[in-house]
Formats: sequence, structure tokens, C-alpha cells
Amino acid sequence: MLPSAGLRRILLSAAVLLGVGTQHLQAEETRSPLVVPSGEPIPKGFKTWSLFLVCNPAWLGEDATSKTRMVTLHSAFIGFGRSLGTKNAAVWLTTATGDPTDYDADRASDFCETYGLKSNRSPYVVVSGDYPVAAGAPGDFAAIALAGLDTDNMLMLLGQISDRIRAAQLDRDQMGSDLYWRRWVQVLQDSVAAARQVAKAISFTVDTRFVKVEFDGKALSE
Repeated sequence: MLPSAGLRRILLSAAVLLGVGTQHLQAEETRSPLVVPSGEPIPKGFKTWSLFLVCNPAWLGEDATSKTRMVTLHSAFIGFGRSLGTKNAAVWLTTATGDPTDYDADRASDFCETYGLKSNRSPYVVVSGDYPVAAGAPGDFAAIALAGLDTDNMLMLLGQISDRIRAAQLDRDQMGSDLYWRRWVQVLQDSVAAARQVAKAISFTVDTRFVKVEFDGKALSE
């Protein structure tokens, strides 16, 4: 049986004082889903990172609708993060408290700029095997827009993304391959086909050294 969060903190403090056992205890504290406060680095040591990025003004207001949207998205993030296993991380950016409405929009905006994502299509889930940095080269990534999806279709899409992440043989050689990212494109295209009536609400970008694809459901014919 795992110790409670409070007991783990006590054990960690004791281990630091004694100089032993810190690596194991730190690993216990950095399990997905990760809620990362402003000014804190995103934990390293994972095979993939999935960032939930909100840089859409329509989601970040003080009105009840905006707050409800963020609470719903945060709930989806928690479920998604718990489904990824121990080698993959889902990341939520917060200002301090971890409350869904206390979102670190400034940091998210920096990430959206780095990945070249349009604000009005966010929220996004950005999946990458490269450690995420808010400035500099973005590395290989897939970005899936969630704006315009109702809760059921959002969860359906996140479930398919989670399946893809866990099904991959996540070693560095495969993540840095043409085949790996072409399979990502296929999964996302299949997700659009499965969405049917809400397919026009889905957009995604796969931007890697091997394949570059942009899809916007709004372009689908009637």
C-alpha cells in the first residue's frame, strides 16, 4: 500500500536529511497527471509529454461559461493523465493553487507561440517526445485542437490519443522515425472519421522532421 501524500513528504524530508533514497521518492512525486505551478520546471524523465494548452480568450474569462469550460477540461486532463501509465506525462499549467480556473495563461501563450498554434483553436493537447520548452525549437510534435467539441467527443478523442501513446513502443529510435509519426497522422485521421457529425470541429497539426500535416475540419465539404 502506497503511503499518503503527507507521509511521502515526511519521508522525502527525512531522506534529504539523511542523504539517501531521494531518487525513488522524487519519482513517486512526479507521476502523471502533472499540475505545474508558475515558475516551476516541467518534470523531466518521461518518454512523452502531453501539454494541455489554453490560449483562447473565450476560455480564459471571469464569466461562468469560461470557468465551467476550464473545470470540464481539467477533469478530462485528470482522466487522460491517469490513463497514460508511468512513462508518459500529461501537463497542466497553473498559477499557484492548482484550481482549474487558476490557469497559467501567460505560460500557455508562450508555448502556443513556440508551437505556432492559433489561439482561437485552443484548447490543444500537444504531444511530443521532446522535452517541452516555452521558447526555442519545438521539436517533433502533434497538436490536436479541442475547441468546438462537446464533452463526450472530447473524451472520445482523448481516449484515442491515450491509446496511441500507450500502444507505441516508446524508445527514442522509434519516436524519431517517419513510421512513428505517420501512424500518428493515421490515428488522427481515423479520429476525424469516427467523429462524424462533429468532424468539422476537429483540427490537428503534425509537425516533425519526417512528416508535416495540417488538417482543419472547417474545410470539409457539406
